[in-house]
Amino acid sequence: MSDLSNRLALREQMQHAENVRRNREHEALLRHAPEGWERFKVAFREECDAINSQVNLTRLECIEPTQQSFDIVRVRLHTPPVGMLTFRFIADAPCIIWQDLLNKSQKTIEMVSDESAVHFTLGGNALVLGRFLESCIEAIWP
Repeated sequence: MSDLSNRLALREQMQHAENVRRNREHEALLRHAPEGWERFKVAFREECDAINSQVNLTRLECIEPTQQSFDIVRVRLHTPPVGMLTFRFIADAPCIIWQDLLNKSQKTIEMVSDESAVHFTLGGNALVLGRFLESCIEAIWP
């Protein structure tokens, strides 16, 4: 083989190995994404329950219209409920489409995997779930 053919064969092998690695990572992400989605919803439910146990005039209700959707509704004393936040899990991507209905913004929370767990990113930066919950709820609080 010539030097050029050796380099091209090596490059092809490296590309194949990289594709195999990416496919393996993506398969792990698809496998673990539903667990990440469940963890996401549980964290919001727990935070809303903690708030509801401390306040009297406003409540936050977590509603799950489907397995792929999760909404937070604000209920004030003597007024109709108002939808505040909505989250949609897109399993194929996988990601969470997040809408702040009060401020009329929509963003995408991406999911990444380290082959054992799912982590969240927003705008290319790591998303710390606890801080994200707090910022979301503070933004919709009366």
